Amino acid sequence: MLKNSENLIGADLNSENDHRLFMAFCIAGMYVGNCSVSHPESVKISYPDFIQEMKRIGCKISLD
Repeated sequence: MLKNSENLIGADLNSENDHRLFMAFCIAGMYVGNCSVSHPESVKISYPDFIQEMKRIGCKISLD
């Protein structure tokens, strides 16, 4: 649950190579927009299709 979400803005986020943080940051980034999250390869450990699924539901993700 996001409280006081009107104050959220996009940011560069470091997931510390933790798949859980990466996925949580991506989902939050969908809400606030314009986020960069490090270590996308980390999701291979638990949800290899995460990025494809996020794109499927409309998330704009680029791996660069």
